[in-house]
Amino acid sequence: MNVWNLNPEDSYILQGDDVVRDLMKQLRIPNLFGQASEFDAMHAFVAFDNHPTHWIVLHLWQKLADYSPNHVVQKLVHNPDPNGLLFEAVPKSTTTRSAMEEKLISEALRMGARTPFVFQHLPAN
Repeated sequence: MNVWNLNPEDSYILQGDDVVRDLMKQLRIPNLFGQASEFDAMHAFVAFDNHPTHWIVLHLWQKLADYSPNHVVQKLVHNPDPNGLLFEAVPKSTTTRSAMEEKLISEALRMGARTPFVFQHLPAN
């Protein structure tokens, strides 16, 4: 799968360390969650706004069983592994920036974020 050639009308949710790591390499962010090994149970996500056709959200979680069944990862993936990576791409053609931002702010607040949510930028081609 070429992450730079997604169908502009389709949503994507892909799970699996090998698959998501490949997509992260294509996006030129292979070490995005490099410091995660310092934590025991955790969930982190990062969202990018400068992909040409999609809002890109990458999730990393460890010891998901420690979280509620209403956890965002469990809403996106049926029966996820206790540890893993997830790639989510939401089409810009069907979701406004403000709607995506509102969703991500809500998720960050539910996770107990201490800093406000901010979109990140993928490295330039």
